[in-house]
Amino acid sequence: MLHQQIIVLARQLVGRARYEYLARLEDAPRVVNCMTLIEWAFGRYGVVFPKRRIEWWVELGTAVAVSDLIACDLVFTKGPRNFPVQGIPGGIGHVGLVTEAHTVIHATNYVGVEEVFMHDFLRKRRICHARRIV
Repeated sequence: MLHQQIIVLARQLVGRARYEYLARLEDAPRVVNCMTLIEWAFGRYGVVFPKRRIEWWVELGTAVAVSDLIACDLVFTKGPRNFPVQGIPGGIGHVGLVTEAHTVIHATNYVGVEEVFMHDFLRKRRICHARRIV
């Protein structure tokens, strides 16, 4: 199933990929940021995202309520730098990949790529939008 293949691929970067704020897709999988991690994992299976425009990603796929998240959904939060997005007060600045009911993979400048429990992911963030892409 495509959901699981994308998650398995993303998990291969946990603890291995180095974080860099301005990482390019061409640098993945060695070096990633939150966006290039997602672009790389989905892209390996033919799902293409608008390049370097996280604010456009909120229009892809289908909007999902936080209570309805499943594996492979994307969760958007505020970040150190937020990009304006129509309909989302304050914009968005970070994205993670839901891996199971209570876990998320994301890239952070603290440790690189990590998979954490949702409650740990949300300790410093609040989900402001979620999308189902596949």
